[in-house]
Amino acid sequence: MKDVLLGIVVGIANVIPGVSGGTFLFISGKYKKLIETVNLLLRFRIDREKFFFLLKLGVGIAFGILAFSKLLDFVYQNYREYCLAVFSGFITGGAVSISRKISFTLSSILTSISAFVVSLFLFLSTPKDLPPDYFILILGGIFAAFSMVLPGISGSFILLIMGIYDDAIRAVSKMDLKILIPLGAGVLVGLILVFKVLGFLTKRYWNATMSFLLGLTLAGIVKIFPTSMNVTILLFLGVSFLLALKFPKFFGE
Repeated sequence: MKDVLLGIVVGIANVIPGVSGGTFLFISGKYKKLIETVNLLLRFRIDREKFFFLLKLGVGIAFGILAFSKLLDFVYQNYREYCLAVFSGFITGGAVSISRKISFTLSSILTSISAFVVSLFLFLSTPKDLPPDYFILILGGIFAAFSMVLPGISGSFILLIMGIYDDAIRAVSKMDLKILIPLGAGVLVGLILVFKVLGFLTKRYWNATMSFLLGLTLAGIVKIFPTSMNVTILLFLGVSFLLALKFPKFFGE
């Protein structure tokens, strides 16, 4: 049941503009298990327990998006700062919990700083107006898939930077297969690549990989932090921060 609940949280996060569902997977303590499970699936060696973990997570994500998208859109449009305060608090608290598992050295600190800077550079990038040809759509799908899994980076924001976000949204509403097929192919290729890469890195360079992901997560906080402040927003930040400190313990094994 906890895996379904985690999926719902990730699905809800994906609905909020600028928020990465991958961030909540990362701070939950289940990130490593997800990477291992997907890599076993790609090798057709997945066992029953891990298959059902992936299934429950997927069901939760789908339910979170479908069941809460309209409600969250309303909340975000009318109470944007409070909504961002809750997500900022959760991500900050989760990042603190995850940081306790990292052995900080000069190398790992520099790795986190580099990831932080790269993510902020993407955030500040000016959207390009690229023609939606097959190559650009496939490339956009690959980059979007990476951002779906990596913490701190929003998939929709990557498409926005590339200038194909509007085309993608329009294609979904009109079921335009000329755009959806290459974009979907790119997402599939991207997911396989990112899980393969993360599987290799977490096995051989665990501390450096976690440091890099922590940097991405911290940059994600900067991107969505409330721009105004009052007592209520501070309260939302504080409560969600304290709750998030329990995230790994609650969702972990």
